[in-house]
Amino acid sequence: MNFGLFKIKSARKANKRFEIPIIDNEIFGALNSSDISSHLSLLYFLVRLLNPSNLVELGTREGQSTRALRHAANELGIRGISIDLSPTPSGFVKNHGKWVHFQEDDIEFATKLRSEEFRKKVLGSNSIDFLFIDTSHEYLHTKQEIESYWPFLSKKSLIVLHDTNLSVSKKLDVDGRIYSGWNNSRGVTKAVEEFFDILIDEKSVFSKSKGDYVFYHLPWANGILFILKNR
Repeated sequence: MNFGLFKIKSARKANKRFEIPIIDNEIFGALNSSDISSHLSLLYFLVRLLNPSNLVELGTREGQSTRALRHAANELGIRGISIDLSPTPSGFVKNHGKWVHFQEDDIEFATKLRSEEFRKKVLGSNSIDFLFIDTSHEYLHTKQEIESYWPFLSKKSLIVLHDTNLSVSKKLDVDGRIYSGWNNSRGVTKAVEEFFDILIDEKSVFSKSKGDYVFYHLPWANGILFILKNR
């Protein structure tokens, strides 16, 4: 979701007594004012930190997160794939490195991954190291995605889910922008809670562990949840 210059300036004016961070996604070729813009640098950093053998992104839309993930993948020379019902985002055809976009349903794509030959062909290995989910944000679909892709995650992997704090309430992003989303009835968060049998306060910053999993959550920019799998 993009916001007009007037709203951005108004938010900054209202907070002129405070120093406000600036979001700069120029290096990725991504917007500085999307609903995920304040998370892109962290996504890039985590890919570089973890150095996974591959990346899988479910959902692209305009390709904002794809740009950051692909940038890191190209620097590391690793395999990356995105899956969406929409075609390849504009500007992604050239200089894509090892990144490949599949225009199809992500649940149906998961059924193809049951074939070891297909997995190795598209992933370059037998499992997924880094999984990013940002699709419909609806409960049943998110639940299906977690259940469908879980068997293919490597023993040490990272799962990232965007839109964990999606609502119509007005909020401030870290750079002072006013934004709001839509009411998905806690779809993403509810699916995670049920799958991992945990309780999540989506309006808070938190980090906690349960068994072999570590959860880290940021509530701004519609919320993003990181789940480190270690078994």
